[in-house]
Amino acid sequence: MSVDRRDLGLLLERSAQALVLTNDHGRWLWVNQAAVELLGRSRRVLVTTNRSDWFPDWPAVNNGRLTRTVYRRPDGVERPLWIERLPLWLEHPYQLWAIYALPPHHFYPQPVDPESLYYRTLFELLPVGVGIIDANGKITASNPASELILGIPVSELVKYRIDDPGLCSLPPDERPVVRAWKNRQVVTNQTLHFVRPDGSECCLSVNAAPLPNGGVIVAYVDITEQEQAKAALRQSQVRFQRIADMFPGVIYTVVEDEQGPQAYEYLSPAFTTIYGLAVEQAYQNPFLVYGQIHPDDRIGYQRALREALMHNELFQHEWRIVTPNGQVKWLRGFAQAEWSQKGAVRWHGLALDITDRKQAELALERQMATERSLCRVMQAMRSSLDLDGIFRIAATTISQEFQLEVHIVEYVPQDRCWRFRVNCNKNGELFTPAVQEIRAADNPFSAELLANRIVQVDDTNTISDPVNQRLGQDFPGAWLLVPIVVNSQVWGSLSLMRLGTDAQPWSADTIALGQRLSQHLGLAIEQAQMHRQLQTSQQELQWLLENSPSVTARLRLYPNYQVVYEYISPQCEQVTGYRPEEFLANPKLWYQRIPPEDVSNIVLPVHERIYQGETDHHFCYRFRDRDGHMRWIQQSVRVLPKGPEPYWSLIISALDVTDLYSARAQIEELARLNQMKDDFVSTVSHELRTPLSSIRMATRMIEMNLQRRGLLSDDPNDSLVKYLNILKQQTEQEVNLINDLLDLARLQAGARCPTLVSINLATFLPPLVAPFQEQARQQQQTLQLDIADDVPPVLVHIPYLERIVNELLTNACKYTPPGETITLRVNQDEQGVYLQVINTGVEIPEAEQARVFERFYRLSQHDRWKHGGTGLGLALVKELVERLGGRITLESGQGQVSFTVWLRGNRSASTDPQNGYQSLPAQRPDDPVNADETPESSLPP
Repeated sequence: MSVDRRDLGLLLERSAQALVLTNDHGRWLWVNQAAVELLGRSRRVLVTTNRSDWFPDWPAVNNGRLTRTVYRRPDGVERPLWIERLPLWLEHPYQLWAIYALPPHHFYPQPVDPESLYYRTLFELLPVGVGIIDANGKITASNPASELILGIPVSELVKYRIDDPGLCSLPPDERPVVRAWKNRQVVTNQTLHFVRPDGSECCLSVNAAPLPNGGVIVAYVDITEQEQAKAALRQSQVRFQRIADMFPGVIYTVVEDEQGPQAYEYLSPAFTTIYGLAVEQAYQNPFLVYGQIHPDDRIGYQRALREALMHNELFQHEWRIVTPNGQVKWLRGFAQAEWSQKGAVRWHGLALDITDRKQAELALERQMATERSLCRVMQAMRSSLDLDGIFRIAATTISQEFQLEVHIVEYVPQDRCWRFRVNCNKNGELFTPAVQEIRAADNPFSAELLANRIVQVDDTNTISDPVNQRLGQDFPGAWLLVPIVVNSQVWGSLSLMRLGTDAQPWSADTIALGQRLSQHLGLAIEQAQMHRQLQTSQQELQWLLENSPSVTARLRLYPNYQVVYEYISPQCEQVTGYRPEEFLANPKLWYQRIPPEDVSNIVLPVHERIYQGETDHHFCYRFRDRDGHMRWIQQSVRVLPKGPEPYWSLIISALDVTDLYSARAQIEELARLNQMKDDFVSTVSHELRTPLSSIRMATRMIEMNLQRRGLLSDDPNDSLVKYLNILKQQTEQEVNLINDLLDLARLQAGARCPTLVSINLATFLPPLVAPFQEQARQQQQTLQLDIADDVPPVLVHIPYLERIVNELLTNACKYTPPGETITLRVNQDEQGVYLQVINTGVEIPEAEQARVFERFYRLSQHDRWKHGGTGLGLALVKELVERLGGRITLESGQGQVSFTVWLRGNRSASTDPQNGYQSLPAQRPDDPVNADETPESSLPP
């Protein structure tokens, strides 16, 4: 009998017996792990070193006899070993040897024939524990693998009977070997829990069969790891089932073939919640689940499955389903394919309900589409500065973008009527309606619009007043009338209509869109009016330059006191007697006509100050005209910003002293131009707000998409996160700058002050100061609130006072060093109340104190916290305080800065202790609080 050579290598390596493979010359070619452990040397040493160093009498020829030899261990100690050549079949010239630590004769005391020796060799080599029990139940033989499995040496094991209590903790009748011995029956795959002598436990699979001599042969395998794996698998299955029961998505396993789904092997409980079907229904008819796929998504779903199978990739797809109650849901699925032997595919997958996310995405996409359309409308309106052109472009663009009929109607106060300026149907075609004017008298819609309120009509059949009933016959459907406000006055109305079959109720989003369109149309009208005023002003300015008695000139001043004239107004001939061409040809002529003492004492010192950086100069000197008459010339010089050129550009205005009134008129005109400039800045700020809002929204969309795709890291130092944060911070900074510019422009434009209320500062200020106390604590500062007793109420507009306190505390936190104190102190005098914001540890130089309330002026070198800012905060505070009828002052010295705001008190008012303020009664026309207010105008349609 021979051993299959395919299994021989594995059998020899796993054998518990030490084995050595040699050639016919006795050279060691291979040793198993048991030999390495017995001899105490590595494989490499055993097969490469001369064995005579440790086995002086290794037998050359053994012929199957057991030979005793002496082995020298690595530590020099010698021990006896027994060597035997095994009769296993091997190809020539290989020989297999077994090495024993003890003589194995007590296993086989009698000589055996070669066939028995062959089986004995297999007995020794088997990795499975094997024992021989005689007819009396005594263990007579056991292989080396038994010692490794049971932990009992073979020499001890052969001393036991199989029913011995010391061998196993189980009662004898429950032991599989005892049953096979007593009952003379075969026992297979019986599980036995065995406790080794060292206390460790193992799980054995026992097989036993009776022998003809009355004994039993038993084989046992250590299945501890398999049992532990089974237990772990059962625990995993329990955990998986718990997770599946709680998981909001559908976990499934389905078998498919080319005909479609054949059977669902598993469906988690969430299937009923998402699909609206019982799990048993899907088990009985798998096609019900696939039948719920939305008809428009079935082709894409099948294509995604085929591509996943073709490329052996993970299936990922989004699709819609229609539940039995008609509800449409969005699902996102993930699945992995597993091919079966019969050609079918088993899909293990997960399906999540993403309906809420999809609805949010679709709403966001609709909003973005609306924003893009709105941007196109704005760009179209900004393409023209002609008012009629703006109306035509706006109406046609709005109608084409939003499929609405558009009417732009102007309110004519002197005629008390509404006049159509442009009309456009939903296809973008302009037309002239039969009705050209709508009277405002007895018209409730007109009253609403003039009060700056939107008029919403979902069905013209519900209109009850006669005026609009007649209009409803000409324009039947749904109306949305939005007032257009220009310069705080109702200019007219943007009328949006859905007529005929398009009529439907107006949604909140459409109403908001109408408001935004109206706002941008109002800005475009305001811009066109300003452009017209600017053109008129430029014409007036040109007329003034040509007809004013003053001489205006533009010239270049070089470092060597040389001048070159670029332009001189024609009036120079009236003032000096010389034509402009003469001064352009001879730049020295002007100074040659000035007395030398005036040149030295007046003109040249002005030049020196210009070289030093001063920009504005006003001085008088004498001038001798062509006729020899001496005139006094009053000259003003403005130095334009210095560029890289080697000269200074100057604008000068020269007046005869007798023309004083003309000079004053010129100054007033320059002031008006400066106001136009401020108005223009305000308009530009309005125009910049919308693109910045779009940038902010686009930045948010980028962030959301990056997060959804997993591309945005949680690491704040990641480059993409830093660039995104820079974009967001810079956008917010620009928005704050524009808002501050607009607030300052409105205040300086004399916007009507809202109604004042009387408030109790002891109740009002603590909640306002609380956030700054936390900021001060983080910056190692101390913020104190000190309110004197019996401080009377003050007359204020609450948003104004909140802005004043916030700006002053923000300013104090920005410039106060760590360890210093910020105090908000409230006190009173006979006429009013003082609010003082005092911060220590810093001073403002006296030369800069007069400029802190200027726009864009910042003490950047003192901003130790690097908060930054627009430079408009204190300018806004000054304007707000003055609008409230108060005043603000600055004091700095002895290591502190103090801003003091005085406000008017209201000793006669009593305040509600719960909210801290009360509204004032209506003011008399001569009341100084509202003395500068104009009556609130009604708003146009």
